[in-house]
Amino acid sequence: MIDYISFFVVAFLTILVIMNCFKNITKEETKFSFKLLVVLVLGSFITTLLLYFNNFFLKNIFTLSFFVLVFRLNSKKTIKELFYYAALIWLYGLFLDFLVMIIISISGVANLLNNVNIIYIKTASSLLMLLLIYLFCSIKYIKNFTNKTVLKLIKIKSSHIIEFGFVIALIILSVLCAANINKLSVMTLYSFIASLIIFLIFQIIIKKYNIKKLSDLNKILVKNNEFFIKLDTDYRILKHNLTSQLLGIKSVADVKTKSLIDELIESYNSKFVASQDINKIPEGINGIVYEKVYSYNNPNIKLAVENNMKSNLLETLRPRVFNNMCETLGVLVDNALEAASKSHEKSILIDFSEEKEYIHINISNTFDDIIDIDKLGEKDYSTKGNLRGIGLFSLFRKNDVKLKNKIINNLFIVEIKVKKSIL
Repeated sequence: MIDYISFFVVAFLTILVIMNCFKNITKEETKFSFKLLVVLVLGSFITTLLLYFNNFFLKNIFTLSFFVLVFRLNSKKTIKELFYYAALIWLYGLFLDFLVMIIISISGVANLLNNVNIIYIKTASSLLMLLLIYLFCSIKYIKNFTNKTVLKLIKIKSSHIIEFGFVIALIILSVLCAANINKLSVMTLYSFIASLIIFLIFQIIIKKYNIKKLSDLNKILVKNNEFFIKLDTDYRILKHNLTSQLLGIKSVADVKTKSLIDELIESYNSKFVASQDINKIPEGINGIVYEKVYSYNNPNIKLAVENNMKSNLLETLRPRVFNNMCETLGVLVDNALEAASKSHEKSILIDFSEEKEYIHINISNTFDDIIDIDKLGEKDYSTKGNLRGIGLFSLFRKNDVKLKNKIINNLFIVEIKVKKSIL
């Protein structure tokens, strides 16, 4: 009975300590509630059973999953972020446990404890480990390292992590198989090989499906581009024809009618039409820019475009990369239009260029707001007010489209860098 009580106490304290480690690292407040207490007790009970029956494999899997659940009850972070925090804290525990075991072996302390009850030794060592983990996670360097590592990890696609984990598991299993080859049955080997083949086929199917889905989406983007370019042409023709017809009517009209016609012509000419430079934007994304500036409808904004690209973007970039670039361009042009409209000069310059391996798009705009360049891209930070900035936050999480901000004189400049997929 005392064994079970000891295991339960250690399990309960472990969860509390890990929760505090997460709080120290993320600086998120922990709110205790009856629901949380029930979850902690239930989790401690299951962990106790796994400890009692000495099931190391299931214990570690359950512990990691349970940490994510507990973090989720007190955090607004995504499941993916919480998993990485839990995994890193768990790895810190394994590292410290390994370090302590080495110290105990070298120092000969284990020999002094031969006559002590094993339950007392396990309980004492567990409590010592909890203290070490808490102190370790309170170190400023460790907290900064953990947060930066999680920010880098969340940019990695889940499928890549699964593939990496599978390769590591494959290596470990291969070593175990090689060490115990005489003890393995033929069925075990067949099962192992079959699992590998099924996994690889599954990954190929998923990738093929994603590529097909993105290709279809990009075709829709291209059609939308063509539509808005055609819309621009039709609008110019319509405006030209209406102006000509109104001038014809004006020639035979009275004074009041002539004045009315002049006002109508002036209103047509003052309506915002995308700059002639719109034609310089590379094919495939010109419609995106046009749709943004046309919808914004501000005749005072001066738009200029420089294009030194020769590559066809649709042929140069993979579907996923092209799709992400279009999303990035759309968000940044929106931001540039809003910032420029509030400034005195009201100017935007979009510059396209390329190197052997990269596509570069620089978007420069005038602005009047105070910008904290170091906070741009953080969640909920925006010059537009509170609870904004989600667009930029999502863009900075993309791996295949790199962003860099800078301010030169009165220009805010965003540099987009996209690696070519096909050279």
